[in-house]
Amino acid sequence: MGAIRQALRQLAKSPAYTAVAVLTLALGIGVNTTTFTVINALLLTPPKFEEPARIAYIYSVQPQSTFWGHSTGEAKAIHDLNSVFSQVAMMSWASPSFTEPGRPAERLTTMTVTPDFFPLLGTPPAMGRWFSPAEANATGVAVVSNRFWRSRLAADPNAVGRTLRIDGAPVTVVGVMPSGLDDPINWGHIDLWTPLALGDKGWDDWNSAWIKVMARLKPGVSMAQAQADMDVLSRRFAHDHPVDYRLMTLKIMPLLESRIEGTGRRMSWLTMDLTAFVLLIACVNLANLQLAQSMRRAREHAIRLALGCSRWRLARHLLAESFLLSVAGAVLGFLIASWLTGALGHRIVIADEAGLSLPLDLRVAAFTLAAAVATTAAFGIVPAWAAARSDASSALRSGGRAGTEDRSRHRLRKTLVVAEVAAALVILSGAAYFVRGTLRLTHRDFGWKPDGLLIGSIDLPWAGYSDDDKSRAFATSLRSRLAEVPGVEAVSLSEGNPAVSYADATDFVVEGKPVPEGKEPIAGFEKIQPGFIGLMGIRLVEGRDFAEADLRRSPAPILVNLSAARRLWPGKSAVGRKLGFGPRNARVYREVVGVVNDVTIPSEAFQQDNDLSGIGPSIHYQFYSPFGGSRSLFVSLRTSADPHLVEDGVRAAVAAVDPNVAIYHLSTAREKVSDLMANFTLVGQVLLGMAALGLVLAAVGIYGVIASLTEQRTREIGIRAALGARRSEVLWLVMRTGLLLSAGGCAIGLCLSAALARLLSRVMPEIPGGGPAPTLAMALLITVVALAACWLPARRAANVDPIEALRCE
Repeated sequence: MGAIRQALRQLAKSPAYTAVAVLTLALGIGVNTTTFTVINALLLTPPKFEEPARIAYIYSVQPQSTFWGHSTGEAKAIHDLNSVFSQVAMMSWASPSFTEPGRPAERLTTMTVTPDFFPLLGTPPAMGRWFSPAEANATGVAVVSNRFWRSRLAADPNAVGRTLRIDGAPVTVVGVMPSGLDDPINWGHIDLWTPLALGDKGWDDWNSAWIKVMARLKPGVSMAQAQADMDVLSRRFAHDHPVDYRLMTLKIMPLLESRIEGTGRRMSWLTMDLTAFVLLIACVNLANLQLAQSMRRAREHAIRLALGCSRWRLARHLLAESFLLSVAGAVLGFLIASWLTGALGHRIVIADEAGLSLPLDLRVAAFTLAAAVATTAAFGIVPAWAAARSDASSALRSGGRAGTEDRSRHRLRKTLVVAEVAAALVILSGAAYFVRGTLRLTHRDFGWKPDGLLIGSIDLPWAGYSDDDKSRAFATSLRSRLAEVPGVEAVSLSEGNPAVSYADATDFVVEGKPVPEGKEPIAGFEKIQPGFIGLMGIRLVEGRDFAEADLRRSPAPILVNLSAARRLWPGKSAVGRKLGFGPRNARVYREVVGVVNDVTIPSEAFQQDNDLSGIGPSIHYQFYSPFGGSRSLFVSLRTSADPHLVEDGVRAAVAAVDPNVAIYHLSTAREKVSDLMANFTLVGQVLLGMAALGLVLAAVGIYGVIASLTEQRTREIGIRAALGARRSEVLWLVMRTGLLLSAGGCAIGLCLSAALARLLSRVMPEIPGGGPAPTLAMALLITVVALAACWLPARRAANVDPIEALRCE
């Protein structure tokens, strides 16, 4: 405690030094705590389920895909034939309409689940009950989320038993789940859960993969044992269904690994790593400050040592000062983090909605404490060691003037400045790489024209639209009404849209070429109405677009993209060729009538490790088929004015066709691209902020060292001036030191930045931020900032009065 009291008294004697040190540390610790809080919420905090580490998803993996869902036949076989799971639940997603008296229809997000779903999670309802086994295929019951209960049902304590109108049919609320299940990271923002209704095919369909399977391990069973059991089941599938399942395998993915896809994880850790450089720069600044302080206190330290103070005791006192500064910086940094996390949480987009809770929990507090201890070691040990090993007799003889030992400390301080500049360049280069890549992604040529385009989605209720003729009639009527909305130039409907995703994926074969059994290529498949190609701004390269007559043609013709045409028929025309679709025993060959340019779908650019669509970002084949109408469709409108001005007219047109149908996600194509890039843009802005902070701290550090060194050379500068040295020569004398230090730091930083760029290009190939230009530009920026930081002490030195400089000696 004596060392702490003495450290407090010493820090109180130097309030300016103490304030600068605490603020520098607070900024470094605060931004690191903020970044860790985001990682803690996204990657480290498990969901509030019972033993979440024992829950896993089961995916179907095929040569053409990474992660795929299951058909009902597969799902039932996994449920019935496994020996490692205590519970297996199936689920899917839907977007029904919710209508209330006197209000337009609204779109909800629902999960359709089997009765095992809630017991598997182990989360009891807050009110009411779960689904019973007898309700496995029921259509008139629902369990609502806590979010829906509060926002739509006004937190009604008598909500259980209330009747909701979903897709035009009455649905009874049987339960309300606690807030712990409002977890958008796991499955998005869910409004309610309904039983998984399978329709006529039941559990015997082995063709359509649309179900997701989740399972809980039995006690004592590991993930590796579960994977081995699924491998056995995969071989059984291959034996029983040799045509379609010969190369299919079942893959276990733990729930905790599936919460954030690969790109999101890499972005999070990249931000954390670069933010650590800010703390490193702060520690280097503090180390330099303490070295300067110890040089000013060299005579004091020498007297202490001469009076019998041990070197360890002297170092302990200095470490106590460092510890107090770190604790004060950590406390202030925690307060800064609480403000920053609040600002960031509102901007993070999860499941198409902005807003993520970022609690400062015990794990975050422990991280802040660990950061304080680390900074104590990082900036306190070197100055304490340097002071403790000083020569007391030499310091007393010199009377405070610079000696050999001071020159060694000067070299140490210069080395720290070089490290500081190198770290700042790494941060700037990483930020520039990411921001440049994000801008390239946002503003590249997508192969279609997003400007002036309004896009919305519609999911027709099963009740009333189970018949295909009724769906087509709705589409025809809706297209006619939308064409009459003032400001609308063109209208088209489709099952997918390039601004969002492919409508479907399908395998295919080329007529006349050998069929690679089990390895047929996969194509993104869009069903579109005639006129869609022109409305979206897609260019017709060869052949023709669809005509109205193609809607009645059987088999329907197709359009292919340019890359597919070149890969499948190199050096030849694709028009008139045929591609086969469907199962081998009932394959249908369809004629290619046109070739269009390649289209980039932004949502596919970032699905790699956890590509649940099965398509992946490297898809080369894009096909289009005539489309009359279906239960799920996209509305695309080209407008002559601001697309937002026609939104009300579009909603009114939909309501006029059917008031129980809601159009949702109605926004411009440019906004959809921006929304997709929102988190990338936010990360880029955060990195730019970190880089700016690192640059400022580096500039302050350079200024402090140059000013201190210049002050200690006052006598030398005075002598030079007295002997006739010109002002420009004195200026260059000081500026040269700063230039050499920044050049050394930039040289090391360029090597580290080049290694970082290579690493980023490998682990995040979807971010096209390569090229040396940004790094060289950042090196030039740091050099300019360093010279600017040196200018003030250089100008002060050039104005030194030789008489005053010599008199001070």
